Amino acid sequence: FERLTHCSVRSNDTDPEFMDGVDTVKFSTEHLRHTRHPSLTREMSSLHRGAGVSGDGLGFVAAGITQSRMTFVELCPVNVQILLLRFPLATVIHGDVRDPEVQAKVLELCPGVDIAIGAELCQPSSDATHRRSKSDERLAVGLAIARLLAQVKARISIVENVSSFERNQKETYEGVRKLLNKAYSD
Repeated sequence: FERLTHCSVRSNDTDPEFMDGVDTVKFSTEHLRHTRHPSLTREMSSLHRGAGVSGDGLGFVAAGITQSRMTFVELCPVNVQILLLRFPLATVIHGDVRDPEVQAKVLELCPGVDIAIGAELCQPSSDATHRRSKSDERLAVGLAIARLLAQVKARISIVENVSSFERNQKETYEGVRKLLNKAYSD
């Protein structure tokens, strides 16, 4: 596990001090009542892979997506606990996206999902390191994410990585691009 992702409680993994004791779900709900934005015309659903502590999930709640229609897949046990606290009504799957059981569960829970976000592990692609290898195990996680998103075929799929991904891991980048292009070319 530690080879795949570094996850420990660091200062940026928790809410800022001014949020101590604040119920983030209640806070987001209250924010919605006081801000003007277009209402969703229908219930929407989301899938988040590699969610971390899910800033995007908080944004989705603020935009009107209900927690009960959100699914998170996360490997890091610390992040899973944070997700369970922040999104008590959401489905949180603790597991490796390469695991066939995890994949089957996602496919079962997310047919017709509206928005899918796949956060790839950026370490093997980042300019911040000089230890890049085409055989880095984390690149296989990225391909598995793309494969799963291609199978889910959400109305909107977002796969994110560092800007140097295409340059530093060209083969994997092309593999991800081809998987998603094939899934969405119909």
